[in-house]
Amino acid sequence: MDVVRQASCEAHRDLANSRGSSPVEFVAWLRAIAGNNVLAEFTNRLSLRLNLIETR
Repeated sequence: MDVVRQASCEAHRDLANSRGSSPVEFVAWLRAIAGNNVLAEFTNRLSLRLNLIETR
């Protein structure tokens, strides 16, 4: 699943828990979800590459 789709699914799932009372806060909440997913994807890919290097 790509990062944007993952962020959309998480936002939909957690929409009731959103604390944003304005559009700006809502967008910040969405950006935080997307940013966390980008960081997680980067970490996973880096880990896979490091494991690949170690096994050579």
